[in-house]
Amino acid sequence: DPARRLTVRLRSISHELTALYSALTDELAERGSGLAIVNTVQRAQELYRLFSEGIPLEYRGRKIGKRLSDGTEVFLFHARFPADWRQQREDFVLATFGKEGIRSSKKILIATQVAEQSLDLDFDVMVTDLAPIDLVLQRAGRLWRHPRNKAERGGVTEPTLLVAGLAGEKPPSFGKPLWWSTVYREDLLLLTWILLRERPGLTLPDEIDSLVQSVYENSVTVPDALKERLETAKM
Repeated sequence: DPARRLTVRLRSISHELTALYSALTDELAERGSGLAIVNTVQRAQELYRLFSEGIPLEYRGRKIGKRLSDGTEVFLFHARFPADWRQQREDFVLATFGKEGIRSSKKILIATQVAEQSLDLDFDVMVTDLAPIDLVLQRAGRLWRHPRNKAERGGVTEPTLLVAGLAGEKPPSFGKPLWWSTVYREDLLLLTWILLRERPGLTLPDEIDSLVQSVYENSVTVPDALKERLETAKM
């Protein structure tokens, strides 16, 4: 939509899964929809398990999530499910978090890149693992995607993107145990980290081209402390 313009508040958090858990629970009030996109299936599974056990929630006869004691509903969606199970989860996610989804309680979706593109989803708050800049922006496109009133947003006053791995004086190791460098090029992760860490927000779609060009045309100003690591990553 060429008329759609969104100013997103950007927050840096640790890569630790406990930080993602706290961000989701703190940013969402009694209602609202939250999304966590993480870079590996293992992280998605581990983050899902951080939420306490609850009443199983089913869709078409299969468990898809759980309802916690406070009423929060948490769902898991990744590509490692068998094809028919994955399709059922995708159908549920579209019905629940899509344009016509009913926002009657607090709901959290924990997903991998399957929620990154092609699905018309709309969330109030998002936590994402650090990824190359174009993919971070692609993920941010799931924030406040459709017009909704304040009550439907559950008290969330502005679209908020929390980037895991962006906090701290230096970027984390992208190898073991995160394994992000097996999914994405390390040089792109480093340049994205440098580009985003001092920014308070993003204006979409206005800044998309300039941000993507900065990373992929290598025009980011690199701190001396990271130059050697970046050159090694490029090689």
